[in-house]
Amino acid sequence: MELCFNPYAGGDRERDAVRRENLRLYLREMATAAPTVMLVGEAPGYNGCHWSGIPFTSERQLVRGVAGHALFGPGKGYRWTSGRPEGYTEPSGTILWNIIGELPVLPLVWNAFPLHPFKKERELSNRTPTDAELEELSWVLRELSETFGIQRHVAVGRKAELVLGRLGFDCDAVRHPANGGKAACRAGLLELLAQ
Repeated sequence: MELCFNPYAGGDRERDAVRRENLRLYLREMATAAPTVMLVGEAPGYNGCHWSGIPFTSERQLVRGVAGHALFGPGKGYRWTSGRPEGYTEPSGTILWNIIGELPVLPLVWNAFPLHPFKKERELSNRTPTDAELEELSWVLRELSETFGIQRHVAVGRKAELVLGRLGFDCDAVRHPANGGKAACRAGLLELLAQ
């Protein structure tokens, strides 16, 4: 797809392999946790999944872990791909994982669109995926949901809500944490999932 970066087959074999392994590790950890809830965002961002291979997750989160849950963290095999000494950090992902740390359940986190959409001639930028892009790859979301036996879907943002609806999933929705949405996102997730 034009103007989309595939974190798992983006062209640099070594980095692609690391991101695929990060994703495998994440999905194995999640399989052990047996989540029944899936949080669905819009698409990978250039500060997060673009480098980590895991939705809403930056390189820094890979090594720091998630407070309140034994996910990610040191010694689990996750690796960085950017080559930056401090790694990338993704603001929305940081907010979301901090909120997840407050929840009694560990949800599976995924995106409505699995590739990183970027602006023309600026790979390290973000753009909203088109309706055609969302439609073409929505099967990935369905397959993952069915594989994990997800019982409840929570859309993080309007695009995710739209895609979940098109797939026939009943879903709750919360405000995306970006652009001043942190408090509303936190309140929504705690209200829905803190029981």
